[in-house]
Order: sequence, then structure tokens, then C-alpha cells
Amino acid sequence: MPQTLPITLVVPNPLNDVAKIGMLLGTAETAFQVNGWDVKFDVEIKYLDRPDGAIYDQRYCIRTSQATVPVMLQAARQIVGGNGARKRYVVFLCDMIVDAPNMQTTTVTPTGANGESVTGGAVSSLSLISRKSTVGNADGRTWAHEIGHGLGLGHVADTDNFMSASRHLANGQITGFDITKEQLVTMAQHCLALVKDGV
Repeated sequence: MPQTLPITLVVPNPLNDVAKIGMLLGTAETAFQVNGWDVKFDVEIKYLDRPDGAIYDQRYCIRTSQATVPVMLQAARQIVGGNGARKRYVVFLCDMIVDAPNMQTTTVTPTGANGESVTGGAVSSLSLISRKSTVGNADGRTWAHEIGHGLGLGHVADTDNFMSASRHLANGQITGFDITKEQLVTMAQHCLALVKDGV
């Protein structure tokens, strides 16, 4: 029996590209499966009609200076709803991840990151960029990488590993396909704890 990872995907209406989202989720799921983790994503989508002012600004960007760890965890709990611990992984889809001193300013600086996650907290923000500047940039493996963070994994120095900070070399060569047995065990254990006990 495959292990199930329940995911709540928060999609702002202007970013509702069903084909692209499905491809990215499918690629992330397949990346885990071909490396030995028999997992299936159980995805529910919650659409966002307007920016919430806590996680999203008016352009549906996520501002890392405002979306701190406690804010992200609280927003994830509110999205899933219910009482008690949250038992679903939450992904906030955004236009861009930026830095800005507050939610009101129009002066923002792109961080250059395509994703941010709370390590072990089962919550991530991922950008749905319209064009890729580099092969391996903001693709399905980026989604797998961020989910790896949310399920307890940190960065590694090995550029062949999917938890390398950058999954391509300067010459454009794609890297970061490998997942170790230890990483698979860690993710499976965090997934089990999420579903059973919540966060």
C-alpha cells in the first residue's frame, strides 16, 4: 500500500493554471517514487479570491520578512481548519517570493528563491513562474525539494542530491536527482507523524 501525503494547495485565482500545477505535482510525486518512496499525493485545492494581507500581498507575492515561521504555521492551520493539530501538508502558491519591510510598501526585492519552507513544519510557499531562466529552475523537482524541507530535510553539499540548494550547475547541467535511503526514511516518518498526530 502506498503511503499517502495529504496536501492542501492554496491557489490564488490569477495563478490557477491547472495543467502546470498538475505537471509540477506529478513530477514531484514521481521523483519520490522512482527513488523508492511509495507515496501518493492526496491533493485538495483551496482557491483564494483576494490577498489575505498576512501571507499574500496585493500582487500575490509572499514577503519573507512578513511571512515568518509563526505566521506561516498559523496561516496553514487556518487554511486547513478544524480544531487541534493540522494533519495536512500546506503549499501556498504565489507569483513570486520577495523581501519587503511590510505589506503596504510597493518597493519589493525578489529574493531569487523559488520556494521557502518551514523545515519539519509541513508547510511551503512555491512560486509559479511563467518562464524559466534556467533548466531546473522552479520545476517539479523544486517542488520535491521544498516538500523535502517540510518533511524534515535540510540542505546537503552533494550537488547530485535533490536537497542540494541548487539543482543545476553554472553551465546549465541538471543535477540533484539522487535521494538517499536515510532521506526517504526521514520523509516517510514525518509523513506518518503528520497524518497520525499532526503538527
